[in-house]
Amino acid sequence: MGLHRHFILLVLYIFQAIAVSPPGLKCYPPSAPLKPADIPDCQSVIDWIGEGDKTHAPINFSRDKQRGFKVPHNWQNDSCVVVIDVEDGQDAVMTMSEIAFAAAKIMAYCFGRRHLPDLGGRDNTGPNLGMMVILAGLRRRYPETDSPILNAPLQLPSQRNSSLSQQPETN
Repeated sequence: MGLHRHFILLVLYIFQAIAVSPPGLKCYPPSAPLKPADIPDCQSVIDWIGEGDKTHAPINFSRDKQRGFKVPHNWQNDSCVVVIDVEDGQDAVMTMSEIAFAAAKIMAYCFGRRHLPDLGGRDNTGPNLGMMVILAGLRRRYPETDSPILNAPLQLPSQRNSSLSQQPETN
């Protein structure tokens, strides 16, 4: 087990011990059109995002592919997906380890709660909280244009007709 994985696990235990969720972090309610994610699947996605030799290198995330890492973007492992996005016209400079940390924070607050299924949630991170990070179970129903393996980025929860358009609720 690498140092990064130990750090993520420590953070998860600390967050689970804290009763108050951070401002802006929201969990999806049971009525969201999602299915529960398996924690090991989500941990694998988080580990994959947060490992590698460029984990701590700053990256410019933008909707303009000429300006850096193109978003929206997603990483998936079986029942779990992590989606990142920024608002139109905005860029976010941050590291992959910051994205992995944000996803781990969502998992710590939104999974294993008696009153909520493990559907996931969303949080904003980075400079001026400009990067949205979503960690969620894969959708229950797929439009005809989607395959069961989520291979296209999800829309922002604030956009109409999104599978994640249900506003998450605060813990």
